[in-house]
Amino acid sequence: MKNFIWIFALLISTGIYAQEAGKLAGTIKDQEVFDEGVVFADVRLKDTEFKTQTNFRGNFELKDVTPGSYTLEVTYAGYETLEIPVEIKKGELTRVSSAMSAKSLSLEDLSAVMSETSERNNPTSGPKRTDKK
Repeated sequence: MKNFIWIFALLISTGIYAQEAGKLAGTIKDQEVFDEGVVFADVRLKDTEFKTQTNFRGNFELKDVTPGSYTLEVTYAGYETLEIPVEIKKGELTRVSSAMSAKSLSLEDLSAVMSETSERNNPTSGPKRTDKK
């Protein structure tokens, strides 16, 4: 009988704890490529240790998140960083759906890249070879 009471108390406390946390799930799409899912984008709640990556369809899920207000940050190489405010409620699933856009280069950025590439391909300084016979 004592074992039954302990097992029952353990099950009740586990059920209460499970309802204290919330869950965050969503989809991150590529705005540039017909809303295809962004594969392996980094998804995290800022200033916490909750982080994951999107799957092959751009879906992600964070479990056992403490209820509260957070900023969801999504990063992917070559794309603008997304920051989305989210509210996690205890015992509920919060869903997010957003699209990432590619980073854009300004003319200044482009000219800096072009001049750097030009300097690497056509060095004007450095040792010169002179052949004397």
